[in-house]
Amino acid sequence: MADFIKWMKNMKEMIDEWKAVDLLLSLGEIYSDLGPVWIVEEEQIEDGNSLTVRELEFRLRKLIKITPEPFDKKLLQIYHNLRVAYTGYNKNEKLVPRDSETGRAILRIMRILCDYLKNSWRKLHEMEERVLEIFPPAHFDFRPQISNLNREHFHYSILDSLQKAITFFGKKEYSDCIDCCGQASEKLTESLIEFRGLRCEKNWRSNLDMLRKNLRKCEITLIDFHWLICYLLDVVYFMRNPHLTKAIDIPEWMDNYQKHMRRNQPRWARIALICSLEAAEIFQEIIEHS
Repeated sequence: MADFIKWMKNMKEMIDEWKAVDLLLSLGEIYSDLGPVWIVEEEQIEDGNSLTVRELEFRLRKLIKITPEPFDKKLLQIYHNLRVAYTGYNKNEKLVPRDSETGRAILRIMRILCDYLKNSWRKLHEMEERVLEIFPPAHFDFRPQISNLNREHFHYSILDSLQKAITFFGKKEYSDCIDCCGQASEKLTESLIEFRGLRCEKNWRSNLDMLRKNLRKCEITLIDFHWLICYLLDVVYFMRNPHLTKAIDIPEWMDNYQKHMRRNQPRWARIALICSLEAAEIFQEIIEHS
């Protein structure tokens, strides 16, 4: 491991994992083809099941051409050392033992490659865990969050719709999931309006607009949780109500993007679920501390 750390400090350019795997496999094949070599005493000749010097030189030359830095230099050094070590021998007959200096040098590079890959994949795993903490994947389990909600604080249809949304998300029925998030958020908007002592308007959009006007009129600070709930519900409304007709107040590409944003994409359903659940949980906190 100490050799690996020293090598990492001196390495100018990191190689990618796929090239490292390919190189490791190729070196493994070469190393496996090196075998024991012994002397037949009666005839004083070598015998064994291993590569000849000529065969090993050929395979090393071929591998050096496609090996990335800094391993190309390491293999080139093994190649030069091999030529020096076997100068004067018939390279078509002389065998290279696995326990020779050449065999041990190949094994050292393979070990360094293994350490590099273990270290690289460890960092990749740590990065993946950090990403999953920030943005849950398609299989994220929303059940623990909905279990935090108390039915005593909500209209029965809100939690029922959220539970259905989670079920649809698990079945990959994302459009239905967004619809249920919209139903829960629409009713939650009405609950928030009633909590603030206001009278509900005729539709969800009107209620959201009235809620914002009321918050501005009361000069509630923008970091107040009432504003946060309002923003979250606005996002769900945007997801739930893609307009069907041509819009004249936004660019055409944006108009087309919104019309198709809910097709076969878990990310939009995930966002709708996160916003709906967060809005409900924050509303519950407001009720409990009132």
